[in-house]
Amino acid sequence: MKIKETNLRLYNPFLIIYTLLCISVTGQTSLLVFIPGKQNTVQVKDGFNKLIERSMVYNRIKDFDSALAASPDAAVIAPEPFFAFTPGYKIVLSGKTGSTTGEKYHIITVKKDVTTGNISEKKVGVVDFLGKDGLSRFIKDQFGFEIKTLKRANKEDDLLTMLGMDAVEAIIVSETQYREILSNTKLPIMIIASSSKSFGFLTYGIKEGKKNESQKKKLLKAPVGLLNQIGIEGWDLR
Repeated sequence: MKIKETNLRLYNPFLIIYTLLCISVTGQTSLLVFIPGKQNTVQVKDGFNKLIERSMVYNRIKDFDSALAASPDAAVIAPEPFFAFTPGYKIVLSGKTGSTTGEKYHIITVKKDVTTGNISEKKVGVVDFLGKDGLSRFIKDQFGFEIKTLKRANKEDDLLTMLGMDAVEAIIVSETQYREILSNTKLPIMIIASSSKSFGFLTYGIKEGKKNESQKKKLLKAPVGLLNQIGIEGWDLR
């Protein structure tokens, strides 16, 4: 009789559900990396998985948002504007290149008749790093006006193509993206507006109220090659 009772306890459905939930929680993603517009996500994911278990890497805001919903307690590496416009995170590390820890965003065009006075009515391209509502808030906050028609791209390379083919009249880029575009085109690029403040490069943050010293230490020891793949050279403590 005792053996039968023990077997019944082993197959208790509530015990099974509890066990499955524990496994699910234990296996949740621990780090989400968002590198909008980049195409090297496979290599970056391999690098982060060797450094930190259960890391995931995304280059599209839609996929990143879904991952955030599925792993709400995961730490995040993303462009600093994500943290500026997403409450509930504490920034721990800021990416840097050389001694530089931040950069401005610019609205650039090749058309002399596009100005800050009429840009609101123009079609403007941007790699989506905040989602539709977040981008609108970012533009209003940093440039002081709204843009009615935003064409959101998934790849950085698409921006120059959109501009060259007149699919848009202007594009919004970071200073880093602006320099890359200048080196890859002979188009007469002009900056017509710059953000009111500088933002950090990729930034590491954790949910408020949580600590993860082990993960932070691993990131501080990340290989230079991996950091270069995500566009930085090192980390500064915040």
